[in-house]
Amino acid sequence: MVPFGGTDWLALTQEPTLEPEMPICDPHHHFWDFRTGRIPYQRYLLHELSADIHSGHNVRSTVFIEARAMYRADGPEEMRPVGEVEFVQGLAAASASGLYGPGRAAAAIVGHANLNLGQGVAPVLEALRAASPNRFRGIRHSVTWDPHPEVENTAAHKIEGQLASDQFQGRPGPDHHLESYWRPAAGRPVRQPGSRGAGHLAARDRGGGRVPQRLR
Repeated sequence: MVPFGGTDWLALTQEPTLEPEMPICDPHHHFWDFRTGRIPYQRYLLHELSADIHSGHNVRSTVFIEARAMYRADGPEEMRPVGEVEFVQGLAAASASGLYGPGRAAAAIVGHANLNLGQGVAPVLEALRAASPNRFRGIRHSVTWDPHPEVENTAAHKIEGQLASDQFQGRPGPDHHLESYWRPAAGRPVRQPGSRGAGHLAARDRGGGRVPQRLR
């Protein structure tokens, strides 16, 4: 019996890695510590990520996606998600030292800002960019909602009809006032025309190697 929260199950099945030389960017993973809700992995930091990405595949870089981890404990509520980007920026800098292996963790960072704030979200975006001027690429704002109590609403802001609200600042169009906040960073565009954000878009490798569920 594998204990709840343990990782011994990863050794139960070993498969050869297909195309081990293929360079890979893992486009969606999280970091957290002392996280006891929803999932059994209370800790997932650089040591855990390094064990996963250096286990046969040629993972050159990763993209961190917000997970409501390490929010600031005080200050304005809308600014608290900036703590997560500060936290991940530090982990990314540690990874860039090479001490954790050749892969570069959190080479790009997607944080969170509450787009229901209307124009009030602008200083939050500026703070996120200041927290990671070289890696911050954008935000993820979940809008899932369901009126049935048996369906878990996992979005941070449990509001019905967010996308239809005039306050919501994620809607594209000629009145989209936040366009200036999506600027090139490190010589690369943060937002391409027609793009709208990042979610669970990663395809899983089903051919071999050690790609545990927690990498998704």
